[in-house]
Amino acid sequence: MFVKAPGSDAEVPERLRGDDRLRHFKAVLGAVDGVHVAAHPSAVDATRFRNRKAGLTFNVLAACGFDLSFHYILTGWEGSAADSHVFHAARTSTWLIPKGRTYLADAGFPLCVELLTPYRNTRYHLNEWGDGSETVTNKEELYNRRHSGLRSVIERAFGIMKARFKVLRTGSQFDLKVQAAVFPALAVVHNMLISDDPDDPYLLDDFALAEMEMDGTTDSTLRAAAGRISDAERKSGQDQRDKIARKMWRSFK
Repeated sequence: MFVKAPGSDAEVPERLRGDDRLRHFKAVLGAVDGVHVAAHPSAVDATRFRNRKAGLTFNVLAACGFDLSFHYILTGWEGSAADSHVFHAARTSTWLIPKGRTYLADAGFPLCVELLTPYRNTRYHLNEWGDGSETVTNKEELYNRRHSGLRSVIERAFGIMKARFKVLRTGSQFDLKVQAAVFPALAVVHNMLISDDPDDPYLLDDFALAEMEMDGTTDSTLRAAAGRISDAERKSGQDQRDKIARKMWRSFK
């Protein structure tokens, strides 16, 4: 099972079909994020690979489905690159998101028809909801809460990868082209393993996600300008998000 993106005729993911509260996300194929994996560049290249935490890394863009299988990977970008810039490179080269389908992304990405991002200045992360007993008060909060729960699948996929393949944490001493190819190669292995072994302990336990949270190497705190998304694209994304939020709120009340 290789890393392959679904087409426009792909079925609605089972995760969404099986929960009536999530039916308004039926066009969503999965989630996308950037993850930092260890790099060992030469001294000359070190500055470009230094991320915001002063580590030397690649910023790898990846998308996965709700079954944790990877759909797309763009590797080779330096740790100093922002998620939105890497996404722009992907959407203008090798990643063609099917028309009418979309992925969930955090606020570090631009809002457009291909990416559904959260509402800003509105509670989003689970730790902002206290002990979980607090209820939502408007459509934006409801949308964000359900978006957050679904989008966490990409963080879990990254956590499983880093827990299973330690080289992603430690890096290797190969030349940079080979180092950059390590994550996509291991993603193929990952896809094969989750397809062939549904009882894989990495899939059944939450420790991989916890490990990823401690590692802190997703790029969700980066906030880069979305200038490469046109006003028309942004408006279409806003309209799409608002439509989902309104329908969700009507069903919730």
